[in-house]
Amino acid sequence: MNETNKDTQERLITRRELAKLCNVSTRTVDNWVASNSIPVLRGPSERCVRFLWSDVLNSLRTSNQNNVK
Repeated sequence: MNETNKDTQERLITRRELAKLCNVSTRTVDNWVASNSIPVLRGPSERCVRFLWSDVLNSLRTSNQNNVK
């Protein structure tokens, strides 16, 4: 599978799944969302949020690099 197909088929992950992948609490994920630290995809209701792991990872890496400077 080439890189383009991999990106377009990336699965959306839940808040709980993201917290587990990052080894943080769901409250921390909520704080990241509230502070616009990570990109979020919202569903039909305000409570329905999903994330693309690659987008979150890029955002956290960028944020970390900015904090080091």
